[in-house]
Amino acid sequence: MDKDNCLVSISNAILYHYTGKSFHKPHPKMMEILGKNKYDKIVLMLFDGMGKSIQDKYFTKSDFIYRKKAFEITSVFPPTTVAATTAVCSAKYPMETGWLGWRQYFKNHSVVVDMFTNNNSATNEKIPGPYLSSIYCNYQKIWEILEENNIKAGCLYPYPIDQS
Repeated sequence: MDKDNCLVSISNAILYHYTGKSFHKPHPKMMEILGKNKYDKIVLMLFDGMGKSIQDKYFTKSDFIYRKKAFEITSVFPPTTVAATTAVCSAKYPMETGWLGWRQYFKNHSVVVDMFTNNNSATNEKIPGPYLSSIYCNYQKIWEILEENNIKAGCLYPYPIDQS
């Protein structure tokens, strides 16, 4: 993982571009692109599991993904779906949000939980009540921070990741 060139630095570049504030150092190449082009609208797409090795295996240099690539970034550690997605959404590292892996143990409830679904990992049954992740690992999303700064922002998922 390269802290100056990772998912967290991309989200921090977006925050800094619109608010002048960030939690961590913004991605320098992203800042250059945003500053040079004076974008007022940004769409950030996260494709789970589409790292460099997958791109190299399945795409050719003439494919859209390769032709439009401005630079490569690294993930976060641990490089899991839950940690990486939350890093992009929060502009913070997994150790700051507590979102480390798909399944996490919550001692106060004596249960292992699937973080995105709030299911008991052993039984696959929905845990009643609020998402345990929102109780113990709650974080503010970058679109919420932008909205607080009067910047119209939002997020689309194919389905809700969490209910917090």
